[in-house]
Amino acid sequence: MGGAAAALLLSSAVGCGTATTTAPPSDANDANDANNPTASSAPNKTSAAAPSDSGDADVHPALRPLLPAGSKPILQAMEAAPDDAAAVANAAEFYSKTDTAGMTLLWGAMYGAMIPSGPASEKVAAAISSVLRDRVSVTIDGEKRDISTRLAPGATPGLAQADGSIKVPTAYIFEQLFGAAIAIAFKGSPGLAEDREAFTAYVSIISGQPTPLDSYVELNGWLVALGKAGHAEAFFEQLIGPAFPEKFAAWRAKNEDALAAARDYVTKNPLKPTHAVLPNGLVTVAH
Repeated sequence: MGGAAAALLLSSAVGCGTATTTAPPSDANDANDANNPTASSAPNKTSAAAPSDSGDADVHPALRPLLPAGSKPILQAMEAAPDDAAAVANAAEFYSKTDTAGMTLLWGAMYGAMIPSGPASEKVAAAISSVLRDRVSVTIDGEKRDISTRLAPGATPGLAQADGSIKVPTAYIFEQLFGAAIAIAFKGSPGLAEDREAFTAYVSIISGQPTPLDSYVELNGWLVALGKAGHAEAFFEQLIGPAFPEKFAAWRAKNEDALAAARDYVTKNPLKPTHAVLPNGLVTVAH
């Protein structure tokens, strides 16, 4: 685990007034075990509970906000067929309207990595754009720039394991990492260019050091390879562009070769997920 990335996630998990609860050992690569710890500890301090599909008797209280009403069949579809791009696109669209909207950014990028310019490209682009508009606030006062993100509900829960390790749900880790990318990219001019730059900044972050997500989110390794191949900018332009038709058309007119090369790269090297990436999949951030 990279030092800076690990420190960022650990501070979020056990600091800043966030409660650390106790849960039995779990493995984020086994989604069912990871998402249903049977801890007897007090509920974690997260946002007020909304209608949920979590099955309150089976799911740790800290994970319930990540499973809003209607999410169960969406997530089950991905678990049943992790390599089904349509199921990933449906999850991206559904979660864009929830308090766990950051997962839309992750799943949206997964969809683009699985199938270039696929049939759900427009709805995925629209979902990504809506999250970055509705869930990110930029306030500029002279040279001061304040950025607020709301990509996961409430405070980050850290689940203490019997072996002394601490696990955090994927949605919160991704919020921290992508939030850092947004802080780099967003300068107060919302639109296609800033959205694209946020994703390319994310690629730079995960390329610079290992992160706690790397073993669970196969997309991370794929994006690192994409960046090394020189196709990240065109890939994300293609991913988000349909939400900004005029700006995308103007960019494409000057960069058609780059777009074609990126599409060719994805066609020849598609992401082939071996397991579903779930918002409540637990990932170790400290041992």
